[in-house]
Amino acid sequence: DPPCVKERLSNQRSKTHAGIAKIAAEQSVVLLKNNGILPLCRDRIRSLAVIGTAANASDVNEPGHGSPYAGGGSSHVEIHPDQLSRPLPAIQARAKQLGIHVTTHVSDNFPSEAIGVAA
Repeated sequence: DPPCVKERLSNQRSKTHAGIAKIAAEQSVVLLKNNGILPLCRDRIRSLAVIGTAANASDVNEPGHGSPYAGGGSSHVEIHPDQLSRPLPAIQARAKQLGIHVTTHVSDNFPSEAIGVAA
């Protein structure tokens, strides 16, 4: 038998596995530069622009395009929608708690419209 037969035949999309993957993702995020914006504070920030399609994307597995979260190809495992945490709703919820206005631009028409949103 090839190596890892038992693991290859197991369900890697269970809620337990999704929970482990979520913890790993949360603990592996690295902020490369913070110029005082984070953590969000209502005393310093009145509005926030979230720009880019990945901010609110669902996990998809389209041939040739892959997923905004995991790429594509044979290693892609599509996650169930209720197990996916998208950045935009989390940012909006936290900003609402702090009274910060969130403007979004999540379309593919990026440069020209996004500049107007961020201004």
